[in-house]
Amino acid sequence: MKNKINTIACLIRHFIRYAVLLFVFITCLFSAVIEEIAVIVNSDIITISDIEIEKNMYLKQLKESGEKPETNYLKSILSNMIGQIIIMQEAKDKEIVITDNDVNVQIRQLMKINNIPNEEQFKAALAQQGIDYDYFLQKQKYNLYSQSLLYRVITTLDPTYEEIREFYAQNKEKFIITKQLLIFCLKKIKAFLSRK
Repeated sequence: MKNKINTIACLIRHFIRYAVLLFVFITCLFSAVIEEIAVIVNSDIITISDIEIEKNMYLKQLKESGEKPETNYLKSILSNMIGQIIIMQEAKDKEIVITDNDVNVQIRQLMKINNIPNEEQFKAALAQQGIDYDYFLQKQKYNLYSQSLLYRVITTLDPTYEEIREFYAQNKEKFIITKQLLIFCLKKIKAFLSRK
């Protein structure tokens, strides 16, 4: 009988330990910070922290150049980010692939044009202008996607001026980000940024 009681007590202790461990695990799992989504562009998202990074880079570059920010710079930043996502989506739909090697070739060309002998000096030159190297690489990759997409579109189409006007007239809503969407997004961003 004493053995049964000891066995049951041991099982209860093990059960409590596992329950506590499970509770701690679940608490840790659900306490992770979840990014706040600012905008969804088709299937891609722009988070508040993405906008914050772009804003900080913009302000840092302005500070380095001594210029003042535009009145509605957040609106411009968000519009640019949405446009970049749309271009990237279209490039992927067209099966355009840009590799890290493509970006490295582009960087070497920029270094050669600017008479910069090595990568360390290139990084230092970017830093002087307030530009983070990884951010710069990301933007170069986007530029290569954008150029490749533009080249593909230009070489496959040869529309007349009238066809372009007609297409635009029929698809104006695709070329406009609604004022309501921008106002909504800007309010959400400002509310988030004011909490910091």
